[in-house]
Amino acid sequence: MTTEKKKKNIVVPIILGVLLIIGIVFGIVEWNYYSKHVDTDDA
Repeated sequence: MTTEKKKKNIVVPIILGVLLIIGIVFGIVEWNYYSKHVDTDDA
């Protein structure tokens, strides 16, 4: 029972860390794209 709880305590921060890294990378890529491209609503 203790090993299962310890394993869960290790897995959750790893998943959160991976999601955080993916979010940061996605944000940098989006910011980089939109800083170089001007979007207009012209028809």
